[in-house]
Parts: sequence; structure tokens; C-alpha cells
Amino acid sequence: MEKLWKITVYGYLVIAAVLFYKGFQDLSTDKNKAYMTIVLGALAIVVFFIKRNFRRRVVERNNKNKTR
Repeated sequence: MEKLWKITVYGYLVIAAVLFYKGFQDLSTDKNKAYMTIVLGALAIVVFFIKRNFRRRVVERNNKNKTR
């Protein structure tokens, strides 16, 4: 289960990269759409860090409980 969590967490970075690419590509045509896409990309990066931090805490807690 931990390996699946690692893979899905890094999926947020892939999504962010795609959103940033699309946002900067649309910047010359539709600025409002481009700004929204870039903001969603930034939000995906924030979610990546939150999920990664949460996963690390869960793994540490599980390892602590195994040693007791």
C-alpha cells in the first residue's frame, strides 16, 4: 500500500507540470483561462506536499507501532 501511495503522490507533480505547460501555452490567447490553469497547477503542488507529509507521518506511526 505504501508503494501505491508514493506513486499517486508523485502523480500530483505530473498533473502540475501538465497544467503549467497548458497554462503558459494559453497565455497568449486566453489570459483568464491561462491564469486559472496556472493557479490549479500551483494548487496541485501544494496538495503534493500535504499528501507527502501526511504519508510520512502515517509510515512513521506504523513503524513505531510495529516495534512495540
